[in-house]
Amino acid sequence: MATLMARVDTDDSANPRCPHVVVDLPDRLAIHKPAGWQVDDNDVPAGADRGLLSSFLLSFLPSGRWPLAVDTLRSRGFLQRLDVPSSGVILVAKTFE
Repeated sequence: MATLMARVDTDDSANPRCPHVVVDLPDRLAIHKPAGWQVDDNDVPAGADRGLLSSFLLSFLPSGRWPLAVDTLRSRGFLQRLDVPSSGVILVAKTFE
């Protein structure tokens, strides 16, 4: 039986206005989305990425290793959405499988 390893964010000093990874599994992430951040899945014009969860995702998952993070046809791996004024946990697929 395979054992899953998870990295869990336990840093209580993290800025509550910035997204952070809650759980990092081999095939998916759980990201805390603060209020005011947009779960975007479309192409973003250069310089217009402030407050977009895809920008945070790409800083955590380099597209060279995780191509799903830039695949807008598959919503960049975001498995659900939250409205901009809402905060909560967003599930993100890391692989195509």
